[in-house]
Amino acid sequence: MASISTLRDQFKVLLDTITSLNVYDDWPDSFLAPGIIILPIGHEHAQTMGATDMTLFFFELVMAVAPAKPLKLAQEQ
Repeated sequence: MASISTLRDQFKVLLDTITSLNVYDDWPDSFLAPGIIILPIGHEHAQTMGATDMTLFFFELVMAVAPAKPLKLAQEQ
């Protein structure tokens, strides 16, 4: 079973492929936009069809971008 830190690291590797996006796998001391922070928010144990025990991990991705005007342009950037 993968650990939370291993999963978070893999999210970071995948998100790092997005050009110009700063990716943080924990709360940084300084944040550079556009950026995204990967936060583990919990887990729960579950069974699939009563046969296999598994753990579901939940992550939240917090993204911040620099403001731009007009709003339509900001959303596209």
